[in-house]
Amino acid sequence: MTSGDFRLVVGVNAPEVLDGLGEPNSESLLRLTIPVMVGLKLQQIVNIDQPNEIMNNVGTLKLEWTDPELAYNPDDCN
Repeated sequence: MTSGDFRLVVGVNAPEVLDGLGEPNSESLLRLTIPVMVGLKLQQIVNIDQPNEIMNNVGTLKLEWTDPELAYNPDDCN
């Protein structure tokens, strides 16, 4: 099992993201990062191609996050 802190920086026409640099919430970057919990459940190994270092498998990928922009308050809605 692997754990750790990872960071994804995405930008539009922003070469500074290739070095992990860039100002958060600037026009070239999309927005501040949102922590995402990632889980992978390996169910079956279908094929292993050792010379090309390729493994085909069947599994389930689960992603969980909380995005404040998607928050819903029923009191604010008619």
